[in-house]
Amino acid sequence: MDTNRKHDNWTIGASAHADHRADARGLTIGSPRFRSDLTDDERADAHAAIDTAMLSVGQVLEAALQAMANLRDARATLQQCGDPRDPHLIRGGRQQSS
Repeated sequence: MDTNRKHDNWTIGASAHADHRADARGLTIGSPRFRSDLTDDERADAHAAIDTAMLSVGQVLEAALQAMANLRDARATLQQCGDPRDPHLIRGGRQQSS
């Protein structure tokens, strides 16, 4: 049972998908459910939560891009060293002609 699920702000089901590690690619995107009777404080809290989530996603994307750049650098270093697993290199560290 998901004890973190919030029923008072109509986000039912959002955490259930994450808890079961559902494949999000199969989910359809529809109109979000919303309450029209939010107070100004509730609306401000919702805006702040969305802003925080967007910042978190941005940080994750930046970290992923940095990791990809690091992996490219590692691959380039291996190629310069003549990694024998590289199909583009032959014995002696010389590149094959294309």
